[in-house]
Amino acid sequence: RRRMPMAIVKETAIRIDRILARIAGCAGLAEEELTACASHGELGERLLSRAEQYAQRWSTGAQPITGHPEIDKALAYIHRHSHEDVTLKGVAALVSMDETYFSGMFKRKTGVTLIHYVQQVRIGHAKKLLEETSLPVAEVGERVGFPNTNYFIKIFKRWAGRTPNDYRSASGYPS
Repeated sequence: RRRMPMAIVKETAIRIDRILARIAGCAGLAEEELTACASHGELGERLLSRAEQYAQRWSTGAQPITGHPEIDKALAYIHRHSHEDVTLKGVAALVSMDETYFSGMFKRKTGVTLIHYVQQVRIGHAKKLLEETSLPVAEVGERVGFPNTNYFIKIFKRWAGRTPNDYRSASGYPS
């Protein structure tokens, strides 16, 4: 029985882990947990354990927990409605907070501004679509909440470090 080289198996496990994390709507767990595995069996067990954690998180609809009920409510809303027009004014009203206060609190609890958070969520969804579909870039942008294709490409490149087409090519999806 022939085994794949461990480096390739680890790289594949990390890609699977990232995909599962995106599906669950959360940040992936530390890659070091996977890269530190010494055997194929250990890596398989670790990946399966992480997949179960992601599945649990996905099934409960849990979103990132900040410890602040209004910010957690805002995060859950953003993840459910990221493809829509999400604005500071709208989200602040949803959680019954003053816009300026909410904006500052959001940044303190998440480490990023609301607009950057929304962009990151949208780009995460776009990456998934680029990896798994042959949809044109313009349609991917529209589906994730960017009606302007040029703006979508600009923001995608800012967060992903490459254009959507380059990302798709690198992901192995046939163009």
